[in-house]
Amino acid sequence: MSNLELQKKDLLKEIEKLGYSSLRYSIFSEEKPGEWEVVIGYNQVENLYFVYGTMDRGSVNGKHVYHTFQEAKTKFLDFLADIVIINRYYVKEGMPVNYLSPLWDDVTD
Repeated sequence: MSNLELQKKDLLKEIEKLGYSSLRYSIFSEEKPGEWEVVIGYNQVENLYFVYGTMDRGSVNGKHVYHTFQEAKTKFLDFLADIVIINRYYVKEGMPVNYLSPLWDDVTD
């Protein structure tokens, strides 16, 4: 198993543990990301990790570059947490959410 495969497995385990499986994300995928995804990728030529979010129509929102997997992993998971927080806020304020997820569909606090 390659290093990237092990890192992907590690991220998927963390996502499951945090209850983020319903979120939209892309991990080391060669495919073009979809709308409202949090993306982590790796540039093999430069040996750099990158993390960014997509918006509607898959446009890129702020690409951050990291030298280590641990840095990129932390940013990726923090980004997912931010998605939950902002969409819970949208629900609470009666605003439209980015997409449906049980993590914010019924916010009662």
